[in-house]
Amino acid sequence: MNADMARIFFLMALLLAFSAGAAQPGAEVVDPEPGVTAVPDAFAPLAFYKGKAAADWLGALKARGDAGQLKTALEAVAELCPLGDGGPAAADELLAILKASNDVETSRLALFALGKMGSDAQACEMHLVGVLANLREAPAVRAAACRALIQIAPASTSVRNVILAATAAPSAELRREAFEALIILCMPATAADAAAVPVMPIPSVARKAPVVPGRSKPVVQVFTPGAFPYLPAFEALAKAALTARDATDADAALRTLGEAGVEPLVRALECASPLARAIAAEALGAMRRSGQRALPALLAAARKETDRRAREAQVGAAAALSPRDPAVLEFLAESVGARPDPLAPSGSRFAEELLLDAGREALPALRKAMRSENAAKRLALLNIITQQALQVPRDTRAAQTDFNASRLLPAAPLGIEDCLNDLTNRLHDREEAVRQLAVHTLNRMGPQAANAMGALTQAAAEASNLKTAAPKSTAVDFERDCVIAAMNVSRAVGTPAFLTLLDTRSAEYLLALLNSAASSERADAALALRLHAGDALVADVLFKLLEDPEPKVRRAAARALGACGARATPALTLLTSWLEAEPKSRWAAIETFADLGPLAAAAAPNLVKTAAEDAWPGDPEFATTLVRALRPHAETVVPALSGYVRSGSPQVRARSAQALALLGPSAAEAVPELLELAQSTDDTEAFAAFEALRAIGPEKDPGAIPYLSSVIRDSLFATRRKWAVRALGLSRPGLDADVPERSGALCDALLDGDNSVCEAARDALIQIGEPAIPRLLELATREKSGRNFWPLVVLAALKVEPDAVVPRLYAHTLPGAPVAKRVAAIECLGRYAKMRPDAAAALLRAMRSRDGDAARAAMRALLPIAGDVRQPLERVLFDRDPALRKNAAFVLENF
Repeated sequence: MNADMARIFFLMALLLAFSAGAAQPGAEVVDPEPGVTAVPDAFAPLAFYKGKAAADWLGALKARGDAGQLKTALEAVAELCPLGDGGPAAADELLAILKASNDVETSRLALFALGKMGSDAQACEMHLVGVLANLREAPAVRAAACRALIQIAPASTSVRNVILAATAAPSAELRREAFEALIILCMPATAADAAAVPVMPIPSVARKAPVVPGRSKPVVQVFTPGAFPYLPAFEALAKAALTARDATDADAALRTLGEAGVEPLVRALECASPLARAIAAEALGAMRRSGQRALPALLAAARKETDRRAREAQVGAAAALSPRDPAVLEFLAESVGARPDPLAPSGSRFAEELLLDAGREALPALRKAMRSENAAKRLALLNIITQQALQVPRDTRAAQTDFNASRLLPAAPLGIEDCLNDLTNRLHDREEAVRQLAVHTLNRMGPQAANAMGALTQAAAEASNLKTAAPKSTAVDFERDCVIAAMNVSRAVGTPAFLTLLDTRSAEYLLALLNSAASSERADAALALRLHAGDALVADVLFKLLEDPEPKVRRAAARALGACGARATPALTLLTSWLEAEPKSRWAAIETFADLGPLAAAAAPNLVKTAAEDAWPGDPEFATTLVRALRPHAETVVPALSGYVRSGSPQVRARSAQALALLGPSAAEAVPELLELAQSTDDTEAFAAFEALRAIGPEKDPGAIPYLSSVIRDSLFATRRKWAVRALGLSRPGLDADVPERSGALCDALLDGDNSVCEAARDALIQIGEPAIPRLLELATREKSGRNFWPLVVLAALKVEPDAVVPRLYAHTLPGAPVAKRVAAIECLGRYAKMRPDAAAALLRAMRSRDGDAARAAMRALLPIAGDVRQPLERVLFDRDPALRKNAAFVLENF
């Protein structure tokens, strides 16, 4: 209990230390929000230092015996900032370490620690200025000195001069740090200064800032020399934004300044370098709120832009700021169908997604762009209209990630009446692919596109007249497609779709046409006879056509026989022989057996042989057809496939297991054979067996769940353990069967040393849900911090047990934890942020991390709750750490 109380008091002191700087001019200002009150079983390398007083830290620094221990101590100081009460003594000790060190990493850590001390380390200013100005120092050390100086003495003239000089240094790392430091100089140093000096566009720009209707005119500021904002810093950033070399870093700093950074970025849209123009546009696009006033400038720049990458960046930025603006939609429509540029920040697919999301609002822009001479563009634009008309599911990533789109009302999708004219007009397009897409879309619409009947008839007539001028096959195919589409749009609702030109003909006409010399006519007639399958004569004729000299006629007859029911049984013997023929005929026979269902029982043994012994085509439709053919005969098929599982080559056994997997629970009889196959030394066989067990359901056999549990716990091979986890935890038929044993094994898998096994177990347990919670909670509270990570992740995904989960997740977010786990723990904490203030406070602290991945994870987790923590985020904008300001500005701009 004493140790726990010590941890609690230490963390409370740590939180107070984070916010204590508010009393100092220019220090960071963070609300002392409630923190995580316990860090059970802290395991990070810095854990040794968590309970130490300032004197103990100083002692660890003074010892300096072991280089590794010294680095760990310095890292703890830099990350945890515990020397606030150490005062000048701590600064002197860190400076002594810096002077004595010849190691770059040790020097960097000492400089980071000094920077965290802020004005307490002001006595070190001149030495750090010398380090930054020393051209012989390593660039990484000079960059760290730059970061420390801006935190220690941002108002010092010497500090400002040396940082401005560093913006021209040869080292990209140093320039990046210098530009980041200019953020501090360009913004008020404290919240109090913010009220006196509002952040507005810089006054040195000759061009006037654009006036947005409904807003007051910009306030002209009077700058006092040496005060904040510092005018030369603005000028340095504005100048660097015009150069390709430094535009990325300078624009990132300008973006952090909010409205004050808009004017220099707008000016950069007109600079000489195309790359700099593109980077400036991207920065403006990321300023979702304060960048709104730059929309007219972005559109104007895009209209006259000649560089493709810069133009795409400008259009993408405008779309990010206002995705439903009519002018933006026009630009997006123009960019559709362009040849993709791998270096471009946005591409045709991005434009298509936004246009799809805009729905009916995008139709004027689509129609205008459809006038293009570029056939690829017209095809891509028509495809957007087609997807809207048919309501094809689409990727909604753009709408989910775009700030403004997420706040707009859902767009009205295009309806049939909106796009019918566009589709019928494209029937006369010069490009064959465009015409084909239009006619196929109308064909799929069926009776809904009844008003297109006249246009389809006219297009068919024009194609018939063009047979002599155009390539014969092209004109004939298009004419055929138009006639079939006309038949489908005019058919009655609910009737089967027409597949051939002859589908409306009588049986007598079709039977007579079978004597035609043209194989295509005979094939169409044979397929059309499926609609007259009730006639006994039709079945007899189709049976004879199975021996036609033309393969396509034979295959069409076989497909039609599938509709003849019992009358097709005399053809089973012949069709069974097709299972040993070439792939197209084999597939046609399997399709016929699938249509006949139980009537094709005589073909079942040969179907099994084909499934096991012949290689499957790559088309996924084959597996769908095969399972339709096999399922009606499960009683005979499953034992036969089980026999193949017990014998044959590895490929045969694997295919047999895959066929059993297609049958699902109806193949439960084969589970013992699959359990045996799962023990094979051949990975292909074993994987197929485990996947079949997953599809069938291991609960179908009393020995399956214990076997899979033993593999999870005892197998030496991570791949086998992962396959067993999938088979046990992701089986669809009986996910809730044997939950205690199933959950116990899956929870044990969460403690596996291989992350892929843990991830599979996580996915499985999330699906199991509530029944697994007791066991998960037991593991999360029982295991040490190094082993309780995955149970905590699952509990967080289920959003349960916050009192137990949040403190333990917090332990994984601390410095020194593995990066991937630290990032995942931060993201998991975000799920509790709305229900637990201490989780939100932990995210705010994680945003301060020097580890970029961890800081970005915290920013993503904060976005959904940024409105709730807006005040502390706004105060972070006045922190002396420029990287932290950048992170807070991003969250505030994008939530």
